[in-house]
Amino acid sequence: MTGDLTSRTIGRSDRPWVNKELQQFVGRFELDAQSGLYFDCHTPSEHRALISATFLKLPVLLRNAAITLGLTVSTTMRGRTRSGHLSTAYGAWDESDPARISPHIEMSIVSLSPELIVAHLAHEISHVFWAVQSQSAQALYTGMMRKLALPNFQDVTEYARQFFAKGVLDKWVLESFCETVGKLCYPAYGDPESAAVVSVLAARHAAMQSSFGLTVQEIAG
Repeated sequence: MTGDLTSRTIGRSDRPWVNKELQQFVGRFELDAQSGLYFDCHTPSEHRALISATFLKLPVLLRNAAITLGLTVSTTMRGRTRSGHLSTAYGAWDESDPARISPHIEMSIVSLSPELIVAHLAHEISHVFWAVQSQSAQALYTGMMRKLALPNFQDVTEYARQFFAKGVLDKWVLESFCETVGKLCYPAYGDPESAAVVSVLAARHAAMQSSFGLTVQEIAG
């Protein structure tokens, strides 16, 4: 990786997670001085401004994790990211050395809409935050989630519910964590809040505070 204080050039050797289909996520990235994020050099200025302004509203612990790991960002005018989602966080998530994770977030034009950008950006940066938490903290949070998953359990969004239904514990805990952060930041995200969802959100928020010291406040759209 080469660069100065205002730009970085990231190569394949810097991103072990990049394969033939993801080669667009190497190259030159330019620093947004206000947010501290590095944007792909081809990112439209209006997208940079929108994402940077939203990023600065997110919980400070999430922002610190993103900046510490050198998060880079790009957007696509397509309705889906390269991986087929509305927004995606890429990285070498299994790396024991945080410096090797080299995270990148790609956001589709759909995710940049007013009703989605807060929750989707919060969700994707929550992946980065989770990656730098200790195994003991993750285990503590996972144990709390197991206790909450009672019969007729109602998760916070349909996206989170699909992982619970599949019974993939680790994936469900992570994705539901990210969805919960997104919905705490922007309550209008996803399904209307039932009493059951409000209860789960409160319990999850308490678990985040206990496990990670993470406090999430609602963000105006």
